[in-house]
Amino acid sequence: MAGNLHKLIGGDFPEREINRLAIPAIIASIAEPLISIGDAAIIGQYAEKDSVSLGAVAVGSTFFLSIIWVFAQTRTAMSSVMSRYYGEKKLEAVRTLVPQMIFMNFMLGLFFYLFTNLFSREIFTLYNVEGQQLEETIRYFSIRSIGFPFVLSTMMMFGVFRGIQNTVWAMSISLVGGLINILLDQILIGGVDGLISPMGIEGVAFASLCAQLVMFVMAIFFLYKKAGYSLNFLFPVNQEVYWLLHLTGNLIIRSLAVQTAYFFSGRIAAGCGPHYLNVHGVFWNIWLFSAFFIEGYCSAGNALAGKFYGEKNPEMLWRLSKFMIKRTIAIGVGLTLIYFITYRWIGHLFLTNSTELEIFYSAFWLVALVQPFNAFAFTYDELLKGIGEMKYIRNTLIIATFIGFVPVIHFLDFMEWHLLSVWSAFIVWMSIRGGRLMLYFNRNFSY
Repeated sequence: MAGNLHKLIGGDFPEREINRLAIPAIIASIAEPLISIGDAAIIGQYAEKDSVSLGAVAVGSTFFLSIIWVFAQTRTAMSSVMSRYYGEKKLEAVRTLVPQMIFMNFMLGLFFYLFTNLFSREIFTLYNVEGQQLEETIRYFSIRSIGFPFVLSTMMMFGVFRGIQNTVWAMSISLVGGLINILLDQILIGGVDGLISPMGIEGVAFASLCAQLVMFVMAIFFLYKKAGYSLNFLFPVNQEVYWLLHLTGNLIIRSLAVQTAYFFSGRIAAGCGPHYLNVHGVFWNIWLFSAFFIEGYCSAGNALAGKFYGEKNPEMLWRLSKFMIKRTIAIGVGLTLIYFITYRWIGHLFLTNSTELEIFYSAFWLVALVQPFNAFAFTYDELLKGIGEMKYIRNTLIIATFIGFVPVIHFLDFMEWHLLSVWSAFIVWMSIRGGRLMLYFNRNFSY
């Protein structure tokens, strides 16, 4: 396979440059899902006799991450702009854009913090969460959601770093954030004799929030001291802001489609009972970790696609697409194999309830199987974002959600497939997205 790949892309293809960007980008991308997975795993072990806390963390972190994932796409948009100007050697033209977009993302995060907290009871009730689990979910989310403006601002700065072809800074920040979260989880959940009282689910939320604040401060340091950008240039408004505002409008429409898929998956899982909801929360956190992992590698393709597009180099853009799809599919298959091999270990890492473990073992194979489909879709999604084809990506997502995901999940739920209905729908969803984007890319950018 390696020989065929090198024959396809040629000897002058920047494979090392892709790996230089991709490996740190993967580590940076999985920071947030790793924080959520760590929260779920640790609270799951502390809550051996009561799975309410695990369910609350699963639902709250899932909702938090689903919003972050949608609006973190502004990071990709920023990377696309920066890499295009990097390829044109005109970075000075977007110097004022950086602080303006960081400020906009901070305000967007602040809006989501206020809005989701104001309607948190109504939001989680729609997910079929009720009783004590609803109260615990609201407690967890009210603290965790304070991080919205800091996470979105940090991700915007990560987009700047990626656009100027540096992913090591974001990786370093993410590693520190992940370590802080794990350490504080252990301290705050169980407490320290004579020093800190056990905080339970609130300790989980505070640990995540502290990690996010540290990452935010570190990102500002790298932006100012290493990249040489200042936060003072709020005026005049950069010309690219209007394009990015147009993108934000597309993202809002896109978010409605994505949140529709997330909403129905959570609602149907909750409708099957609290044990199914807890297991689905674990599945969802694993799926998001995998999605961020694959997307992290694809982000190298995003940065280089923008660069080659800016350089008006269609041959390298086409060869990049062939290289990326082979590599990402291999990563997706690799994740599938790892999940199959560690099937039982993963179950016991998150769950202690025997009923929930039985549900987990009956359906996790489908979560493992979806990974190559994720890789297929994310590859072309990131390549087209790098070029700036946001409208087509948005329309594809709407079609995949309302023509693919929604009918499939409801039909299979009617057939009483339980969690299998949810994850079968996700395979259909990702297949439609990947197939449509691949055809569009090949039709318009083949060389």
